[in-house]
Amino acid sequence: MNTLRIKSTICAASLKALPLALALAAGAAHADDASNMFSYSGFGTLGEAQTSSNAGEYIRDRQPGGANKNPDFNVDSNLGLQLTGVATSWLSGTVQVLSMERGDKNYITTDAEWAFLKLQPFEGLSIRAGRTDLPMFAISDFRNVGYANTWLRPPNEVYGLALLERLQGVDVSYHLPIASTKLDVTALAGTSFFYGAGGTVATVNNVKGLNLQWETEWATLRIGRIEGDVQLPGGSDHYAFTGIGAIVDRDNVVTQAEFVTRRSANNGSLVNADGWYVLGGYRFNSILPYVSYASEKPKTPGYPVHLNGSQSTLALGMRWDAWKSAALKFQIERVNTDGTAGVSFATPLLPGPPGAPPAGSPVTQPVTVFSVAVDYVF
Repeated sequence: MNTLRIKSTICAASLKALPLALALAAGAAHADDASNMFSYSGFGTLGEAQTSSNAGEYIRDRQPGGANKNPDFNVDSNLGLQLTGVATSWLSGTVQVLSMERGDKNYITTDAEWAFLKLQPFEGLSIRAGRTDLPMFAISDFRNVGYANTWLRPPNEVYGLALLERLQGVDVSYHLPIASTKLDVTALAGTSFFYGAGGTVATVNNVKGLNLQWETEWATLRIGRIEGDVQLPGGSDHYAFTGIGAIVDRDNVVTQAEFVTRRSANNGSLVNADGWYVLGGYRFNSILPYVSYASEKPKTPGYPVHLNGSQSTLALGMRWDAWKSAALKFQIERVNTDGTAGVSFATPLLPGPPGAPPAGSPVTQPVTVFSVAVDYVF
């Protein structure tokens, strides 16, 4: 068994978030009831993944390495801590620090996922400034909180397609009650980044987006679009990501589905792709078995890079809420890359033709992935 590769480093972004937390704490210290002004929470996952093949290392999102016939703990494991301070009835601040394996390091690192001030000048309107999540999916706000999700991990055929990592800027949301339902409208602007090949980091300027989310007592419908200008060595490229999704949790039935598109203005053969998934489950008291199917296809047949391989996954899983604030999950997947490098595997790079990027070694046979995890909140 591989040893657990954990090496936590607090990055500069995390350090920049500390003055905000200190300021909020100082404000709380001068309040009559500091305990009501200052709160914290946390979440985490301890998971293990193993596959039936050594053709490539199974990853989530764009991790540089992961699991094969040797088990790996870093694919799914994470730990998040969140601090919130309320200075006034209309001003608050939040810092969330998350430890996990990301696209630029082959071990677990620590970074500030969220670090923002929130203004609520009147009921229904909220303005956040700083570092926040990007609303690219139906579960963007709690994507990394395993306990809040049915599955053990999101399908890479959809969630692995979104290149952008977080927003550095401003978002404005308005919450509009409609009878017994609620419509949330969010507009955003700022900058972002994404992890490229070999752990490189590309800046994304002029990021802007719009997200609409309608919620009832048992259903959520969402549609959104994010655009930005990616700064590449050869020049700028316009990037766009669009997604629609639905979540239904009524009585004992759980269903979920999303469809996303990724487009590039200048590098379509490397970037353009569509992805979708459907998930269904039925709750038996504390046990929820589920099945899902996901598919991703390049929109423009192009060069076989890891960024844009073809892939489909059939997954069977079970969630067991065995404890008050923790759930045990099992999941088995059959991943078919259609003879490409896929989007869920890190494989050796092969030299490409002159002027072309390296190609990913293909995973020629379907791969079975076995996973177990404990998700918890505190």
